[in-house]
Amino acid sequence: MEDMFLTLKVVLEVAALLFLPMIVWLLKTATAHGKKLVLLEEKVNAEITRRLDLMERKIDNFDNKIESKIDRLEANLNSKIDIMTAVLSSMTSNNQSNKK
Repeated sequence: MEDMFLTLKVVLEVAALLFLPMIVWLLKTATAHGKKLVLLEEKVNAEITRRLDLMERKIDNFDNKIESKIDRLEANLNSKIDIMTAVLSSMTSNNQSNKK
């Protein structure tokens, strides 16, 4: 019985000697891939952030252009209203002076 345990112990030690380097290599490879994944994730996040910033600037620029056009339209409309008001008041004053 003791010989069987001794044989089993020797077999396990030989298996450990064979599989231990493989396990270490697997852990080292997994760690290296993990580092590469972290670097890739950082690059992707940086690119996404860059593109979002670019889009935000474009949207802000577009927003400013729209506000500028709205302001110009409002000023144009106000000037047209002023002209129409002046024409109407001159017509009413001419009509009132003609009646007198």
